[in-house]
Amino acid sequence: MTYVSRFLYITSLVSQLLFIILFLQHNEPGLTNFTFIVLLALIYVGAFSFTVIQGIKSNPIDCHLKSKKLKLFVCLLAATAIVYITLDNLVFSYFQAITTSDPVIFSWLISWVAILVNLLLNFSLNLRSLNTEREFRLTHALNMSLVALLGLPVMMLVSTITNPQPNAKISLAKDIFIGGVDGYKVYRIPGMLVIPRGAVLKNGKQLKQDRIIVMAEARRDGALDTGVIDLVQKISDDGGNSWSEQQIICQYIEQDMHGKCGNATPVFDHITGTVFLAYNLSGIPIDAPEGSRPHKSYMKTSNNGGLSWNEGKELAMPNSVFGPGHGIQKKFAPFNHRLVIPYNTSVGGQGSSIALYSDDYGETWLQGGKLGSGNENEIAELSNGNLIMATRHIAPVGSPPDPNGRLFSISDNGGASWEKTSLNQKLPTPICQASLLTMNDKQGLLFLNPANTSARVQLTLRYSADNGNNWDNEFVVYPGPAGYSQLGMLTNNNIIGLYENGKLSYSEKISFVSLTSKVLFN
Repeated sequence: MTYVSRFLYITSLVSQLLFIILFLQHNEPGLTNFTFIVLLALIYVGAFSFTVIQGIKSNPIDCHLKSKKLKLFVCLLAATAIVYITLDNLVFSYFQAITTSDPVIFSWLISWVAILVNLLLNFSLNLRSLNTEREFRLTHALNMSLVALLGLPVMMLVSTITNPQPNAKISLAKDIFIGGVDGYKVYRIPGMLVIPRGAVLKNGKQLKQDRIIVMAEARRDGALDTGVIDLVQKISDDGGNSWSEQQIICQYIEQDMHGKCGNATPVFDHITGTVFLAYNLSGIPIDAPEGSRPHKSYMKTSNNGGLSWNEGKELAMPNSVFGPGHGIQKKFAPFNHRLVIPYNTSVGGQGSSIALYSDDYGETWLQGGKLGSGNENEIAELSNGNLIMATRHIAPVGSPPDPNGRLFSISDNGGASWEKTSLNQKLPTPICQASLLTMNDKQGLLFLNPANTSARVQLTLRYSADNGNNWDNEFVVYPGPAGYSQLGMLTNNNIIGLYENGKLSYSEKISFVSLTSKVLFN
């Protein structure tokens, strides 16, 4: 055996072992039946280690594929499968089905690259001439590749074994947008708006019940932030018990190109009865990666409570990204009745969180001062009329913020400017969006996010009675993988949530929950 092959075998084994250890460590908080998953991992480690050790020893081995052409063909198939699965995870889905931790991703990637290189090396040697020793080496390399590919059904089995469920104290739990349904592979980035019972809409109709409008990015081909992505919605007028059929409310199509419509951030004007929807268009003509892709900003309106929308108008704020999530209308002075929509300018640099606001019921919109840090943000109003903004760190998804915590800032002029950010280290967070909301029946704040310092797991609801300085009450909504989320309140003071979740990946579906506020305070 050559030193190169020995190095590749050892590299693949060490990195594969490291991947499994790191994967279990990173994802353990969101997995159920963890003991069985560990046992399954040990069985797989044993099988993989055995094939690697046999390859290093290069012992004679029988192969059921007696034909040279058939053996080489199977090697090509195995190599193709390894390349496809690697690209699918690395490029198209960016490892959402595995993890969002860079060390886990890199260890898995190193192992599979070493396996692929070893297979192709022995394949090329056997193309030139096939002797007994080279045939043994090729068989060992092929065996290692096939065992590595068995990791895919093993991961599917893990997804079957783990079975996280919403907290049993939740009154109502329903899956709203499910990946693979209605022609879209993945649904992500939830937005939500509650129009309260008794509100008079722009068309003169008075709502007899709360209206809940939920929105999501419907991603046709995969989990990537780029590609064919439409904006869809569903509506409930009975507290979330039943929902309308899925409706496409925005598509970005020009000639034969189909881009992205996303970052839904709705807000309701209680004075005029108009629903506003801020959103972004991108991907035409250049479908560049997120962070360097130009965005256009648009605003739609609805006069009938979101049942239908106008065509929308472009706003003069290039390369700005809304929310995502929801806006607010101020209730207290100063600037009561002001409409406020969060957005950021993180495209192409460090960016900044900002508020877009209107004092004339949406006729004109003004841009506030830049916060100077952060990107995805949400805004709530405090009892003294100040605004508070919660902001996501700007960092790669696989690299959790250090020191850990959530960024907050205060505005005493309705979002025209912001104080310097402060880091609340009592709120553990991965790199992820979070939701912030002022409660109806209490002078306090609600905060919802995956409460883990590195993984998008353990979606947790918290309450603060002192303007976000302390978060004394907490309630785990969903213990498994969970990502972006939205908060709302009904007129009966039930807390509602909309959140990304799944069994092994946070992007499998978007679900709705409703719970009484008593659950949080008990």
